Amino acid sequence: SDDLVEANTAALRAIAELVEQRDDVDTALVGAIRDARDADRSWAEIGAMLGVSKQAAQRKYASKMSA
Repeated sequence: SDDLVEANTAALRAIAELVEQRDDVDTALVGAIRDARDADRSWAEIGAMLGVSKQAAQRKYASKMSA
């Protein structure tokens, strides 16, 4: 029973660690997109790098550029 509790705790800890990593990557990504916009790169170019449309990139990140 203790082994099961420990395994469950490890799995939850792994999720928490991955969420933290995702948050760090999201923060870095916003910074990189801001840098690209500051360098006059288009939303179409940024979208292409993200694997999404120009509209999807702009919709998700444009509001975060002023933050």
